[in-house]
Amino acid sequence: MIRTCFPSLPSCAVQVAEFALASVVWHVEFLEQTLPPNHRLFFTPIFRDREQLMELKSLVTCRLNSPGDTIVATGVPPHISILQHMHSLAKNVNDVVPQIQKVAPEVIRGVIDEIEKRAMTAGTVTRDGLEAMINGCLENSALYQLVLTLKNSPTPAIQQEETLTGDEAGTMTPMWGSHLWGGRIHPVPQDFAFPNSCSQIAWQYWMCGDRQKRYPPLRNLSRDDMPSTNMRKRLSDLQYLMQLVEKRVEEQEKWIANPSIEQANEMFEVGKDVLDISDVSEKGRKRRGLQMKWTSMVTQVRNKRKSHRTS
Repeated sequence: MIRTCFPSLPSCAVQVAEFALASVVWHVEFLEQTLPPNHRLFFTPIFRDREQLMELKSLVTCRLNSPGDTIVATGVPPHISILQHMHSLAKNVNDVVPQIQKVAPEVIRGVIDEIEKRAMTAGTVTRDGLEAMINGCLENSALYQLVLTLKNSPTPAIQQEETLTGDEAGTMTPMWGSHLWGGRIHPVPQDFAFPNSCSQIAWQYWMCGDRQKRYPPLRNLSRDDMPSTNMRKRLSDLQYLMQLVEKRVEEQEKWIANPSIEQANEMFEVGKDVLDISDVSEKGRKRRGLQMKWTSMVTQVRNKRKSHRTS
């Protein structure tokens, strides 16, 4: 049967072929269920004689090695053991990498701290060392606590202001907020934004600020209180526009230093003629005049004054 199934097999491989044939016969049901019907294995002589196939299967047993067997199991090949060790090493490396990534920042921080210590010992001033010294001095002087107290606690001036109305509230000088950012104390927070409104509302903020948010009158702000270049540009635009109104109000002798909202509106009525913008643009399009946003008003006023100077 060996020669029938393996006609060109050399004589030295007969025993190997015997075990190969026995394995095929033992797993015949599995092969028939798994392989496609037209597989080339089913065209071999052994599968063309079903009775002979079943007879051969009855002669095959699956057991461990016994004394007297012609072929003895050699065990697991060495390369399989090596592959297992390599797999174990790869797993250990994968487990170690996250730990290294976790420890790396601490090591770097430790090295930087040691460099800072040696630099301070040698009398060399570094950025981190200087910042740590300044922060330490501020904490020792309780300045941080003072700022937090002013920021988070309502002041008597604010509480008293809430009970006043009209001119009394307008003539008071409220306690405005303080905000620590950029290493300095500022009257507005770092996320401060200018009012996105018409010129009259901008004038109210310019003269009265925002008592609810504890923003001071915007005319008291400086470019150093702005967190970005764009915000400094916005402040410059607002100053240009509002100072035109201020000048006209002073000329009419209607200026009030600390006005209420109502007084600020009266002052704006006196000085708004300097912002006289036609309701029709140069191209014949309708526009809202004084109701347009103050940012657009700045552009219109500048263009109008520029055209007057060149004409």
